[in-house]
Amino acid sequence: MPNQVVLDVAQFQQILQTMQGQSQAVLAAAGAASTSRSSGTQGFSDANRILNRPACFGSTSHDSDLGSWLDWAHAFKAWLIFADPQYEIELQAIESNLDVENPTMPAETAERSRRLYAILSSLLQHKPKMLLRQVPDRNGYETWRQLVNIYAPRSKVRGLALLNAIMSFPPFVKSKTTREQVDGLDRLAQEYERVSGTAVNADILLGTLLRVLPAHLRNHIQLQMKSDTSYEQVKQFILTYEVTTSNWSASKVQQSLGIGPSGDPSASDPAPMDVDRAARVMVVEKVVELL
Repeated sequence: MPNQVVLDVAQFQQILQTMQGQSQAVLAAAGAASTSRSSGTQGFSDANRILNRPACFGSTSHDSDLGSWLDWAHAFKAWLIFADPQYEIELQAIESNLDVENPTMPAETAERSRRLYAILSSLLQHKPKMLLRQVPDRNGYETWRQLVNIYAPRSKVRGLALLNAIMSFPPFVKSKTTREQVDGLDRLAQEYERVSGTAVNADILLGTLLRVLPAHLRNHIQLQMKSDTSYEQVKQFILTYEVTTSNWSASKVQQSLGIGPSGDPSASDPAPMDVDRAARVMVVEKVVELL
């Protein structure tokens, strides 16, 4: 394991300033949010009112925790950053320097660290909870650093495992939306880039996406692909296809508006499947024309 380094206040502030220089838009949002909230807990009250409170994390199975960490951390940080946008910059600083301990911090950062510790103490269970109890001075950022080092370390072995997970991504299923499954592939790619420091090869992402698509859509896209067709282009076309081919019959529109069925079986939409099938063909043809 690499030797750990302890930062003083000036060094930690320098890291934060570097992150802030790369995130001016985030800083503007954080400043606006801080101005609009009169108390330190108002943002968390808003987060609990608008968003789902994060689920607990930790089980008796380490392998299970490894598998669920990415999704849990993503949801937790979304909630935390909504409550206080400044956490985004500081968590980025922590995750960019996982081999660095930072027990000494500026006063405002230390206050957010203690608040993070209190939040984590209410959410962590089993082994993660034991880890939290061993962190001195109620240091939430040190707790987060250790959690990331355990469940999402920057190591060659984990980077290769992530790359393998991308290349063996399962075929899309009807029980989930296309966007949900594409987002899952994107999260794996983003985590690989965080761990390895390099982006996933564009051809690997494009090839994986084409492989997991339904056969009829994959065949149409492959027939029309050009030499410069990118992963982002194909992804956007697929997401557009999903939106435009959603089944919107008269009965579904009535149901979405809270209007009950007429009760007359003969009043149902005539041959909805034929209309949907024709619409899908037209949309696929339009999509592949753009490739």
